[in-house]
Amino acid sequence: MNIAKKVDIRDYLKKHPDLRVKDLDKEAWFWSDFSNQKHFNPKLFNDILKFWSNVLIETSKRGWLGEDILCLDREHLEETFSVYNGVSPAGFNCVTQEMYHTSELIPVEEFYSCKTWSGWILQSLFWGLQKVAGSNNILVAKKLVIMPTLKEAAERVLQYHEKNAVHGITDNLFTLTSFKAEYAAVAIPNVVLSETDLKVLLCYLEFELKMLVTEVLHEMSDEKKEECIIKIRSRKEKNISKLEISEIDRGIICIKETRKKLHTQVESVEEKIADLNKKISGYLIRKQKVQAKYSLKQKKNLEKILLERLSSLGTIEGILLKIEGAASDNEIIDIYSFGAGTLKGVLASEGLTTETVDATMDKLQDALADQKEIEDAMQINQTLIETSFGIDEELEEELEALLKEENAISTPEKRPVSQPVTESTSFQPIKESTAKKIDQPDKTPLSTLRSISNVEDKELEELEKMFAELEALPAPIHTPRTSDSKSKQREETILTSE
Repeated sequence: MNIAKKVDIRDYLKKHPDLRVKDLDKEAWFWSDFSNQKHFNPKLFNDILKFWSNVLIETSKRGWLGEDILCLDREHLEETFSVYNGVSPAGFNCVTQEMYHTSELIPVEEFYSCKTWSGWILQSLFWGLQKVAGSNNILVAKKLVIMPTLKEAAERVLQYHEKNAVHGITDNLFTLTSFKAEYAAVAIPNVVLSETDLKVLLCYLEFELKMLVTEVLHEMSDEKKEECIIKIRSRKEKNISKLEISEIDRGIICIKETRKKLHTQVESVEEKIADLNKKISGYLIRKQKVQAKYSLKQKKNLEKILLERLSSLGTIEGILLKIEGAASDNEIIDIYSFGAGTLKGVLASEGLTTETVDATMDKLQDALADQKEIEDAMQINQTLIETSFGIDEELEEELEALLKEENAISTPEKRPVSQPVTESTSFQPIKESTAKKIDQPDKTPLSTLRSISNVEDKELEELEKMFAELEALPAPIHTPRTSDSKSKQREETILTSE
């Protein structure tokens, strides 16, 4: 056991919250055989069982229990956890038995013995009967498959493949070596799966019908590894029964392997050419012309080989591209066909035909015509209403004009009253009462208006007499004097009246 891994386990246990308790008696139970507490103290039993189950799964996922990640090495388990002064947990037999009862741990032999998923389920029922009878298989098993970790790894591999497989016809095919190179470091973060882990993983994926292999992996010898063909089924494929490795798949695998070999050969030749360039430079510096000439000749031969390998590699890759392109074209045609059938089905299910479209458009045109007639009728009525409003306005204006005429007839015209200008005074003041009668608007009855007009006539006669007398008098000599604006206005008014 690696000392560094033991240190990691010890540090992990020291920091575990379940062990950092003040109850020393309970902490001691974690390192003792607690199997007898199952009936006497079920809570303590379940707490300790849960603790060690989680510890075994977590430390295995971190790669601290050995090279296997998905499998547990039962033989060295106590020695691996002897991190406290050589004291190891005494209850691991109880822990593995209980995890076996819950199908969290399964012996590798039993795991490989199932050929189908349904067979595995039946085998699980058989395990249940064995467990009741007190089977000791788990106690003698050397390797145990950790099912929670295995399921997590399988899901990670499938997700990674679905994300990165662009061309299904070529990207779904692997050899065991290429599968390991692609997914051994992907299944569980920060660790690499071992050969045993890969066999267990592939076997589980086969049972789940996610992957198909040509032969059962645990029966194959190491010499046959390269002949193993692995085909992953896409999750989009619905027909599982047709999942098989065909001659086309075998041909594609051969092409991919040939491409891989050509890449390896090209890299090897390029490295040799680089080494020869260094040698030639050294020979030239030391002036060893014979060796330099020989190395240069080797370089020329390698360059010819490199050119041939690159040409072959280009041809192989071109073939793969055409295969992928043909498969893509086939998928596109299938999608077209599927889309056409779907569209046709939608049209048929909805009853959408040319007749229904024509009938619907006719109904729409009739509805639009009815709407147009309604709008025209509303427009005509609106025009009539607006016209009637215009007639009423004309009547109002005519009525106001008649009222103004009647008021003009009934109201006498106001005339300005002028007085003769004398030397001493320019104007004779008008009687206050008369001025008021002239200025104020007439609001009295007709009889009163007639009496007022008679009075005004008399006053006018008196004013005429006064003007006549003034004309008989000699013209007075006027001296220039200033007058205010009001007196000038009055003089202009009198002269205008004359």
